[in-house]
Amino acid sequence: LLCLSGQKRLWLFPPSDARYLHPISDFAHSALPPFASVADLPPELREVFSGVGAAHPIEVTLGKGDLLYLPVCWWHCVEGSEERNMILNWWFDMHPEKTALASRDLA
Repeated sequence: LLCLSGQKRLWLFPPSDARYLHPISDFAHSALPPFASVADLPPELREVFSGVGAAHPIEVTLGKGDLLYLPVCWWHCVEGSEERNMILNWWFDMHPEKTALASRDLA
């Protein structure tokens, strides 16, 4: 991620936290609301997502000119600043062996 203007706030989760983030479909998305702690969730969702408290997010703020390399299988959520902001992303396909490992680790 290259921040071209403004700021972006990110929560980064290591691959070992995937089991707490409720991955869905192809393990590319999470059912968990972004930037939500268990305490912030409505009571009916606290039980559903109770495991998120065991996750260990790393909070990062990128400013203009900052570059972040996000390794494969790291979960993240991104929030832009109130002022105008823009990031540039480069996406690569995950190697089939890493896809298999990620799926196995979540089982």
